[in-house]
Amino acid sequence: ITRGITKKILATSLERTPSQINLLYNQHGKPFINDKYKDYVIEFNTSHSGLYGLIAITLNNKVGVDIQKIKPLINNMPDFKRHFIWFLLPASLLMQLKMGDGGNYASFGPDTFTEFFPPAHLLIYYGLFFAFGSITFGIKTKKSEPLIDHLGKRWYVLLPITLIGILPLGLGATFEGDSWFIASLLQIVYVWGMSIGLIGLFRKLFVNERSGVRYLSDASYWMYIAHLPLVIAVQWLFRDWEIVSSIKFLLICILVNPVLLASYQLFVRYTPIGTLLNGKRKRKPGNPSPIIS
Repeated sequence: ITRGITKKILATSLERTPSQINLLYNQHGKPFINDKYKDYVIEFNTSHSGLYGLIAITLNNKVGVDIQKIKPLINNMPDFKRHFIWFLLPASLLMQLKMGDGGNYASFGPDTFTEFFPPAHLLIYYGLFFAFGSITFGIKTKKSEPLIDHLGKRWYVLLPITLIGILPLGLGATFEGDSWFIASLLQIVYVWGMSIGLIGLFRKLFVNERSGVRYLSDASYWMYIAHLPLVIAVQWLFRDWEIVSSIKFLLICILVNPVLLASYQLFVRYTPIGTLLNGKRKRKPGNPSPIIS
C-alpha cells in the first residue's frame, strides 16, 4: 500500500500516471527513480509498521525514514503461531490416513459425505486448512512483513513440481500401490503444494486491489457453504436429460451461481453471517451495483 501511495504522489508531481513511475532499488533496498522534477533530483524513502506508513520526499537532499509500532512487552515474546502453523501440515496427514475407510478402498482426496453432519475426521481435516489460512493472514515475519506476502513466492517452481511430479505419483500410489501411508503422504504433499502455490500465483496476478475480484472473493466463501443443496436440486432436474455430462455441468453452474450470488448480496453480505465469514462490510450510499459495493 505504501509503495502504491508513493507512486501516486510522485506521478502527480511529475504529471504522469502511477503506472509510468518505475521504482528502482539500490543495494541496500532503498527505492529511487531516475526521473527529475525541474532538473532537481527527487529523493524519497518509505517505511511502514503495522497499520501505519511514512513517506518522505525531498529535492536534492538525501532522506531516510523509519517507523516502528510500539508493542507491549508481552507481545514481543516469540510468536509461537508462526511456528505452530507448520504443525498443521503433518496433522492433516493423520486425517488423510482415515480417508477411504482407512485405505480399505482407494480414494484420492478427502471423503465425500451425504449426512447432515460430516464425520469427525473430515471436519477436522477441513478445519486444519481453515485454521492455517486464518492464522497465516495475521502473522508477521521476523522483518515485520505479512507472511501471506511471502507464502508461495516460488509458485513458478512449486506448481509445476506439484502438478507434473507429485500428482502422478500420488495417483499411482493411491490406485495401484500397496501402501496407504505413502499414498496419503503424496496426497497431502499435493494438496498443500497446490494450495500454497496458488496463493503465490494469485498474489502475483492480483497484486492490486480490484473491487470486482474482492466482491467475488467475499462471496465465494458463502457460495461454497451453500452450494450443495442447490447443485443437488438442479442435478435432479437434469437427471433424465440425454446430453453430454460436460454440458450438464455447464448448465448447472450457469443456473446455480447467479442464485448463490444473489443470496449472498441480499441475505449475507451486510448481516452478522457476512461479518463472521469476511468481516464487516458497509453499504456505499448511492451505489446501485453490488459488484462494487
